[in-house]
Amino acid sequence: NGAAEAVRSKGSRGHTPMWMACSCGHLKVAQWLFDMGAAEDVRAADNKGSTPLFQACSNGHLKVAQWLFEHGAADEDLHKFDPNGCSLMHQVCANGYLDVAQWLLEICGAHVLRKVDDLEQTLMQVTCEYGHLDVAK
Repeated sequence: NGAAEAVRSKGSRGHTPMWMACSCGHLKVAQWLFDMGAAEDVRAADNKGSTPLFQACSNGHLKVAQWLFEHGAADEDLHKFDPNGCSLMHQVCANGYLDVAQWLLEICGAHVLRKVDDLEQTLMQVTCEYGHLDVAK
């Protein structure tokens, strides 16, 4: 059926509709895609290895990230590094997403505070570099 193929399609960069919806914070669209047969795409990485969960977190979409985690996103997605060598927590702190940082710390524990990038920067360094006082505190 054409609709089923459309909800599971991939673009040239490996982005599925689920990946796009989660990256942009569209929870209702992600839920609809899931219901339409794209449940497997909750874990589908793009060509660079980035998953919908990594995208949702690194773009500050906490509700989407929580929904993905509850609907089959893999725990290991929370421990991945992006193509630039930055951890998910690095992305979250650099962007100042306090609520996402608190959630990651709650579900992953202190090991998300380890090495944050290939330069061995600490999360405090990254957070202060970008001026996010609330996250630093």
